Amino acid sequence: MKAKFFLSCMALAILFSACNTTNRTPKQKIEQQIDSLLKDKKATVGVAVLANDETVAVYNKSNPFPPVKRLQVSCGTGCSG
Repeated sequence: MKAKFFLSCMALAILFSACNTTNRTPKQKIEQQIDSLLKDKKATVGVAVLANDETVAVYNKSNPFPPVKRLQVSCGTGCSG
């Protein structure tokens, strides 16, 4: 009985977490990917993603960063999206 209850709880937890990840917006997915890259690093990073002169995502914009030149990455045939 306890094993069935435990397995039912685990199945529900997996189902809810799967539903949560599929409802993420592209912005949330980008932020989550940046978080996963930086989770073990001692760094303060700010990222702004722009496409077609439109802001797609901004990560850690609350920290004041000094002005820097833009790093442009051309997205040609090698990019998937």
